[in-house]
Amino acid sequence: MAQSLHGRSQYMMGSETPEIITLQIGHYANFVGTHWWNIQESSFVYDPSAQVELDHAVLFREGETSKREVTFTPRLLAVDLRGSLGHLRRRGQLYSEPAPAEPDRLWQGHTVRHKQETRAPTSLRRRLDRLDGATDDDDKDVCQGKREEDESDGTQEEDDTTPAAAVLDGEVRVWSDFLGTHLNPWTVHILSEHIHENTNDPFDVFGFGESQYLREDFRDDFEDRLRAYAEECDHLVGFHVLADECDGFGGVSAGALAHLSDEYPGRSALVAPLQPPPAGALSLPQAVHQAVNTVLTLDAAARHASLCTPLSVQAEWTAPLVAPSYRRMENFEYKPELPYHSGAVLAAALDTITLPWRRKRDPVPLYEVTSSLSYGGRTVAGVASSLPLGIGQNDYLSTWLEGGNLKLCSVTPGVGAVPDESEIWSSCTVLRGVPDKQLRPAGVGSDPWLEVTGRRAAVRLREPLRTASPFPALFGPTVGRDGLLQPRCTKKDGVRAAPTAAALQSSRAVGDSLAALHAVTARFNIAKFHRFSAGGLETDDWAEVLERTSDLVRCYRPREEV
Repeated sequence: MAQSLHGRSQYMMGSETPEIITLQIGHYANFVGTHWWNIQESSFVYDPSAQVELDHAVLFREGETSKREVTFTPRLLAVDLRGSLGHLRRRGQLYSEPAPAEPDRLWQGHTVRHKQETRAPTSLRRRLDRLDGATDDDDKDVCQGKREEDESDGTQEEDDTTPAAAVLDGEVRVWSDFLGTHLNPWTVHILSEHIHENTNDPFDVFGFGESQYLREDFRDDFEDRLRAYAEECDHLVGFHVLADECDGFGGVSAGALAHLSDEYPGRSALVAPLQPPPAGALSLPQAVHQAVNTVLTLDAAARHASLCTPLSVQAEWTAPLVAPSYRRMENFEYKPELPYHSGAVLAAALDTITLPWRRKRDPVPLYEVTSSLSYGGRTVAGVASSLPLGIGQNDYLSTWLEGGNLKLCSVTPGVGAVPDESEIWSSCTVLRGVPDKQLRPAGVGSDPWLEVTGRRAAVRLREPLRTASPFPALFGPTVGRDGLLQPRCTKKDGVRAAPTAAALQSSRAVGDSLAALHAVTARFNIAKFHRFSAGGLETDDWAEVLERTSDLVRCYRPREEV
């Protein structure tokens, strides 16, 4: 990093900054995480005189390359399959090292070297690589071969009249295609036994992930790197875990969560199981696999994590013979089937709901939020978001809220409209990006956001959501460059930032969602699906999981109903 990040000197040893380690487990989890890190890095401030609200050292760490160059990279471990990295080097670009020397050849006869072709990088990737001076391909993941549409090498070049985000819509296939943040060598872990998008032997069963985590080579390396992160922290308070819930990565996350529970007791773990939109219609076995994997993942998260917040743009849980339906938001146009688009929606919600414990002044401790929302054994909570907020450039927040204009959209499967206040037991609500001059007409008085939310775990920040490229161009035509609604909008370079709101909620609606998922999956006879037995799932084990899920549902029921 060429410039000095404002306030980074206080992040050095001895700081009281609460530090959090992030785990991203799964390909879709890495899509969401990539958007999240891009959003955070775009909010970095390099002006020493600026007033900053966010403490980036909560999730980022300071390091040093072999050339003694100071770096600032995510405190992150990311897990994916072989062939999923595209043009990303496993060790990153900042810490690149010379290739190891060729080993002594024991065979003196003729040899042939085969190297699989990689597809062309995106326009964003080429720009970033040019800035970094990257020319060496030796350490790149080359298991992802060319596809038919790449044979002509006719990559879509970005010109001065085409927004970068629009170009990326057609280029992005893996998460590294739009990764704008540098990673350190500890970050990426590859499950080499399985190949990304392998239709002949898909990584589609929870048990496959459990067995992969238990492989000694992977587990030791993963846990050693996790320990290294923890040991360099002065004030480790917990973990963020993003995990795919519909496939084998749910089993990997279960192993990781069990390790966190055993080795880091007293540290909070906020888990976000992610349900990616299906690329197409699911067959009956595929839908059953995904639904069972989801229940197993939620069961592991409910047992080992402090709080579990399922996230998806799908309105309902994946189920057999049910066509997927997707969330729709006002002044927002996206293609839910594109992970690049849906991942941005979930990353925006994730970035907003985590602001209370990432702000510099008076942060709300992570453990306070998780313990409040999980009271009474209700360890699964819902998330709702408003992107964009929908406030106009001439509106005042006080009158806008009094008019009932705040419309939060649930991004938790199975939870429909945002529950009524009487059915919300605990919540944490966040508003960001509304200028101070738009709070009240007179400009004085109490905070209207705290008044409307009843001051119950409510937080408001001036810092908006940063939505410049590579965040996709998803806002409607009436949204201005600053994210405020404008009757005649003439923006040419996209929305750079946007006011948003989000909420973490423990409510009866979450219990109803879990009950619906339990009712569907309890009817499955898993003995008829051979891949479950291949993954080690026995009928007795499945019955125990269903019983624990039923017990969890009871926590959301009034005592008289139970």
